[in-house]
Amino acid sequence: MRTAGIFLLIFLSLSGSGQSARRPKCTCPLRPKDECRKYCDSLINGVYPYNYPRKTYAVGTVFKFTAGSEHPEPIKTLLAAQSLESDLVTLPDTLNNVVLSGSKALRFILLNPSPEAQYSEATVNAHYRLELNKTQALVQKYEAGTIDSLLKHSNIIWKPDTRYFIVRKTISTNSIVYLPDNEKATTELLEKKSEYLTPAKVDGANAIVQKFGTYYGVYYEAMEIFPSGLGISNDKSFGLKKVQAPVITD
Repeated sequence: MRTAGIFLLIFLSLSGSGQSARRPKCTCPLRPKDECRKYCDSLINGVYPYNYPRKTYAVGTVFKFTAGSEHPEPIKTLLAAQSLESDLVTLPDTLNNVVLSGSKALRFILLNPSPEAQYSEATVNAHYRLELNKTQALVQKYEAGTIDSLLKHSNIIWKPDTRYFIVRKTISTNSIVYLPDNEKATTELLEKKSEYLTPAKVDGANAIVQKFGTYYGVYYEAMEIFPSGLGISNDKSFGLKKVQAPVITD
């Protein structure tokens, strides 16, 4: 199973950006103020970016890797609406303000385009600064106790030589701003008429805005599942361990 970085993700330091005065600090209006800072700090720990914004691999999705496979296979999504924690937040800068580059950046921006899609060298080699705080992000998660209960009633058949995981938390947005470092990249991406992309101005610079009709996941936290035995779920207990590297690699 491959656990290498999904794409080049560079966290920009506030001290080096020269724009920290304009950047909103992490806020969570649905939580008391005394809880907000701790909650914001917790968002950073153990989250990894998806390859591209997506609605698949949502909270509660159980997926597996069979022996020798480098690609995950979703099994089913476990739902417990009353136990799903949801918050609207302004993301901390570590998650909000990042830079992508290379062909994998285009995969993220263009939502996994066809491998045959052709782009100029200037567009492929451009650096794209992302800002996710155009609107508040949606954070959804299950606590470990909820996951254990869901797994016991999932009717999943646990098999040997297979590793199992579950998406515990997602951070989603309905809008992303991209600021390419060259005009040719901006022009070419907009000329392709890629889905959801529209031109915009940010601080006087040409930018691209990606607007979705709903929330698309951009970060996730996953946990590996350790069932107490093989076979059907109902009579088992489950160990859970937070992953230490990206596992959603498709």
